[in-house]
Amino acid sequence: NRRQDLLICLGDLSDGWPDCYQVFEELLTISNLVLIKGNHDVWLSAWFEQGDAPDIWLSQGGRSTIHSYATVVPENHKLLLRSAVKYYILDEMLFVHGGYNTIIPIEEHDEEQLIWDRSLVELALMHRHFKDKHQLTSYKKVFVDIHLPLCINQPTP
Repeated sequence: NRRQDLLICLGDLSDGWPDCYQVFEELLTISNLVLIKGNHDVWLSAWFEQGDAPDIWLSQGGRSTIHSYATVVPENHKLLLRSAVKYYILDEMLFVHGGYNTIIPIEEHDEEQLIWDRSLVELALMHRHFKDKHQLTSYKKVFVDIHLPLCINQPTP
């Protein structure tokens, strides 16, 4: 239900698909939306606000994103992207785009760490590979964007 349900997006709204404009239009219909900032969102924001389009972004989907905007970027798309947060905590669960250093409190991390840090993901994958089931963080679960959702601290079947 678009008015009642909570949707938490882990970022990268402009991750190489030709329908970025439509993604924003759809998200604007969600009443309870939490948008977490991803690296592609940082690049998209720079393009929205200053027209900057670094080569790394263009080569990783930025061209498709730019083409999805035939003319001007609507102000409500810019506002939605500006509303993105670095992380979100709900019921002892952490939602973050990249990851974080578990020995530093989450609120002490800067945006770049939370967007780019993959050490927690690498550690979780290593523990999963070796079937080590001890909890890696103080959160019940940690959700990160790795192009396939990974829930850290969730026991493997």
